[in-house]
Amino acid sequence: MPGTLEFSLVSPTTGQDYLIQVSIPDSPPPETGYSVMYLLDGNARFALVQAARDTLTRQGPDGESDALMIVAVGYPDTERFNKERRVEDFTPCCLLAMWRKTTFNSVPMVALIAFLAL
Repeated sequence: MPGTLEFSLVSPTTGQDYLIQVSIPDSPPPETGYSVMYLLDGNARFALVQAARDTLTRQGPDGESDALMIVAVGYPDTERFNKERRVEDFTPCCLLAMWRKTTFNSVPMVALIAFLAL
């Protein structure tokens, strides 16, 4: 898609690969920089959210629009959803441990949050 960057990034916390998709607005950045929307389930939702952003931020009669950059996080080699990785990344550690019926030492959601905060 035009105005879009796409690359894989390895989390130093989990060692897992993530697909990062970035959509840069048509308008130049404001002095304070673009506002950024972070989007999970990027494989399934990136194109939809980009189209919605482009429709909702078209320049109005006064010639101004709000610039919004979209950064989507998804999984390489996945068409829409990767259920197993999604459960690992989005389930709070205590619920994940109950789901696995194992000990409470798994912290994938905390790891994903730490990765996104980089």
